Amino acid sequence: DITVYSNCSCIEELGDNGIQASSQPCKMTCSLLPLFLIMMYLSLFFTFVAIMPALTATLRCVKSDQRSLALGMQWMLVRLLGMIPGPMLFGVILDGTCEYWHAPCSKDEGSCIL
Repeated sequence: DITVYSNCSCIEELGDNGIQASSQPCKMTCSLLPLFLIMMYLSLFFTFVAIMPALTATLRCVKSDQRSLALGMQWMLVRLLGMIPGPMLFGVILDGTCEYWHAPCSKDEGSCIL
């Protein structure tokens, strides 16, 4: 049971059908999903593969009595430069690409659905 609304003033006119809308969300096909999954896998794989060589290089380049300090400083920099701004930047990008907002009044008050 699909309800079709016509001559709506708040949506743009698309094609020859005029101005129409339905109460159901649009059907979306995601042809880039396999590419995304492959790229995500490769990104995670190379991120975790790089951890052990970096740890080994740090331990070999620093004197034995300063290794704990070097590892502590290395992880502190990783946390400060990667773990703090990363999630905030991801949130800004996610909010910028949001198509549907779950909000009673405006998109500034709600959360992203899609």
